[in-house]
Amino acid sequence: KQWYQRRVAITAGAAGAYGVLFYPHHLTSKSWSLYLKNPFLIVSSLSVEHVISQVTGIDKSDIIIAQVRGENPLKPGYYICLDRQAKAVVLVIRGTLSLSDALTDITAVGKAFLSGQAHHGISEAALNIFDEVKVILENRLQSSGYDRLIVTGHSLGGGTAVLLTLHLLSCRTEGRVDGRLGNCRLHCYAYAPPPVYYGEEEGWSNGSETWEDTITTVINGGDIIPRASLFNMYTLLLQMQHVDDLQLSLWERCRHILQGEEEKSLEGLLGGIAAAAATENRELRVFTPFAHVGEVVWVGREKQKPGVEMQKDPKKIPVLYQPCPTEWENIYLGNNFIQDHWPHDYQKTLKSLLDEIGGQL
Repeated sequence: KQWYQRRVAITAGAAGAYGVLFYPHHLTSKSWSLYLKNPFLIVSSLSVEHVISQVTGIDKSDIIIAQVRGENPLKPGYYICLDRQAKAVVLVIRGTLSLSDALTDITAVGKAFLSGQAHHGISEAALNIFDEVKVILENRLQSSGYDRLIVTGHSLGGGTAVLLTLHLLSCRTEGRVDGRLGNCRLHCYAYAPPPVYYGEEEGWSNGSETWEDTITTVINGGDIIPRASLFNMYTLLLQMQHVDDLQLSLWERCRHILQGEEEKSLEGLLGGIAAAAATENRELRVFTPFAHVGEVVWVGREKQKPGVEMQKDPKKIPVLYQPCPTEWENIYLGNNFIQDHWPHDYQKTLKSLLDEIGGQL
């Protein structure tokens, strides 16, 4: 139950970073008229802090800084606050909400990062934000007396949070940060991030910290963004090309689609096509096959089959899954693949699971 309670609270924090545009009903009356004139304008820092406070339940006096405009490419909006219940300093990075953020998203080729490669735009965003906030985080960790730092975000913010955490872990290992920032308990909660890193550090550890213990990625239902990489998109195009090479007539294609899972031969055929396309893509090395790092938790709705090659974890409730690593190597345009991405839907799903847990205790 505590697992869900913390993640519901942290999801609210990640959602709150979207501010006025997602939560106009939380505006003060003074700001409401300005919002109606231009809903895409973040009307004032006061209204932003008010909305964050209303969405997260955090007192406005505990919001240290709120830079959520995100007007510059390669630096999405963020805010820093104190979570007195968790006794932690929290860095929340906002997802895509502006043209500048979209430019960060589409700068998606690989770039050298640590000993591997990372999403170019998001890795730059992570480094830019870290350079801007590291002194603030150190000072707040000292003044609050807390020894815990939480980094979180949704979508673009989630991917940025992951790479920022990897960078901070590297800095701690190499002794490039000290004080409380170099020694505090650190955890990243990433909601709906795109895959952002490729490297050989599986099982990485500096002796006291591991990626698996430090980074938790939460993915909701059929959300497409955690599968969205140039590598996967190119693989999808190769799969479509291989289907065309089969020279099936229009009638045969329609028959396969209509009969669906009833055709075992089709299932084997498409599986072979997917494997061939993935192999060809890796041999061509056109794009980097980014993946998720750390612990990945897949949350499905009740009575939902959340995909292929899924392994149910018997220690958790039936709708919480730990997927196979290969699960994110393909793009599926299934039910709710857009709706499941919204931060509201992540909150709703986790809250429903929390309610179910509460009813079983």
